[in-house]
Amino acid sequence: MTVETAARRGRGRRPAAEVREAVLAAAAAMLLDGGMRDITFEKVAARAGASKMTLYKWWPTPGALAFDAYFAATAPA
Repeated sequence: MTVETAARRGRGRRPAAEVREAVLAAAAAMLLDGGMRDITFEKVAARAGASKMTLYKWWPTPGALAFDAYFAATAPA
């Protein structure tokens, strides 16, 4: 009998790094489109295809998310 030891993810669940990258990209695009007034957890989550709870888990405020998104977008490649 073989037992799998690797952790299994739920069906359709993306890796956390991929979700974080999508959230930061969505927030950066929203900053360019409409500035800080458009940055809400609800709008960013919808655009990135992530849950609002994920955003609340990773950032304390929409401003903190915008800050990280700005620096992620302007970081040298």
